[in-house]
Amino acid sequence: MSCDWESWRPGHDACEDNRPMIPYHLPLYCARTLRLDVTGACPRRVPMLMLLVVFSLLAMTTSGRALQVQGNSSPLAATTRATADEGTADATTPQEPVITIVGSCEAGPAEGSAPCNTVITRSEFEELTTAMDPTMSAQAKYQFANSYARFLMLAREAHRQGLEKDPRFQKLLELTRIQLLGQMLLQQIQQRAQEVTPAEVDKFFRENPKPYEIATVLRIYVPGTKLLEQGNNPPALPSEKDATMRAAAEDLRARAAAGEDFASLQKEAFQLANMKAPPPDIKLGKISRDRLAQDQQSVFDLKPGDVSPAFESADGYYIFKLVDKEIPPLDAVKDQASKNLQSQRMESSMAVVTGSTKVVLNKKYFGQAAASAKPETR
Repeated sequence: MSCDWESWRPGHDACEDNRPMIPYHLPLYCARTLRLDVTGACPRRVPMLMLLVVFSLLAMTTSGRALQVQGNSSPLAATTRATADEGTADATTPQEPVITIVGSCEAGPAEGSAPCNTVITRSEFEELTTAMDPTMSAQAKYQFANSYARFLMLAREAHRQGLEKDPRFQKLLELTRIQLLGQMLLQQIQQRAQEVTPAEVDKFFRENPKPYEIATVLRIYVPGTKLLEQGNNPPALPSEKDATMRAAAEDLRARAAAGEDFASLQKEAFQLANMKAPPPDIKLGKISRDRLAQDQQSVFDLKPGDVSPAFESADGYYIFKLVDKEIPPLDAVKDQASKNLQSQRMESSMAVVTGSTKVVLNKKYFGQAAASAKPETR
């Protein structure tokens, strides 16, 4: 559940192409208490902050070869030969120019001489793209080439104006250095976490079978409120959650545990709530543990035939009966087992890095933002 800020969306566990996400930002906890999916990334999305850093740093340090050419080309005319056609890219030699910025170079043309150009070869360009993302697509490279050329010119002008001496720039540069170092460490930890063998996955599965259990479950839903009767008119909107339906849920649960038919009890629950709609199907079929809400997953710990307590939720009460459960063969869940093993290794590695450290924020300073924020786990 990676977490590049451009690709991650709250409530989604994967990138737009349905692959798990790499945690590109700090803090790491973009997934539920460090339960990260670390089997993949969103490699075609390059964090904008990283792009800006590469642009600004390389504009001052690696600005390509400055060539003297004849003519009066506009200094802002940038010609990019990066292309979205993979076949064309394969036919390009390492020393062949892929980006030419006509009329612009680091030092600028000597007085009275022809305008100079900046030429960036395929090998130089691919050093940049590989550093950011070894799997960057041809289309992404093309877009990056255009952006890089533009930022390179902007950064050169900023350098000529001395903007890198601005204290704000120095602070941002230090923050960016911290960010990039953190990202590189996370990527290194993730890469190592991904290096699992089939034998290790098999051992992990045998030692941790519960997350993969499949159960046949029945469920009764008891509405938390009763629709108000209004003579011969249809029932009005429900009243506030009331004690009557709570008591009904406990009674129905006791009768379910005594062996009464679940379907009949579900129908009675809707009648008690004055619900005219057809009651839901009591059969959930075969489900995995994570199909249930977190506070209901103890249903999987019941013995076959047992009935759960009445779980309260925002909309009512849920009563479950465990019919049977089984552990599927490894072949059916090996991908998920591999992901879970990698997540466990990622969590262990992060625990080593963070150790017993704890971040303490001054609530007086941060005010309401700190008061309303959820506690962050390490």
